[in-house]
Amino acid sequence: MKILLFLAMIMVAGPAHAGFFGGGGNNQALNIAIKANGTNPTGWSRNWCGKFMDSTLRTAGKAGGGNLAIGYAKYGKPSNCRVGAIAVMHGHVGFVTACHDGSTTIISGNHAGKSGHRTVGYGQYRNSRIVAFRMP
Repeated sequence: MKILLFLAMIMVAGPAHAGFFGGGGNNQALNIAIKANGTNPTGWSRNWCGKFMDSTLRTAGKAGGGNLAIGYAKYGKPSNCRVGAIAVMHGHVGFVTACHDGSTTIISGNHAGKSGHRTVGYGQYRNSRIVAFRMP
């Protein structure tokens, strides 16, 4: 129940919550992703988490990494779970907003809403699903 309340607080807090996690305030790409919460800035209707990651990184002045989620497994520098890192899974990718015992909270494209109408949103994933953490 505490985790659900915590996630509800994150979703309501909006862009200002990035600093709450410590370290998010100095990560431009993460801040851009947080500002996109609840939207679909890509215009794509399916499979766009990688496209969102690519455009967010480019907007932040970083090199893009392509449209495939798994392509980010070798992007940037290796990392552990930390705010602002890229969490890479088979079929999904997003920016870390919080690290927990056994799980990670990310903000990612193609996350929230109905299929075909998904938006940027927050989700918590078991660490066993994450194949890599990378720092942009």
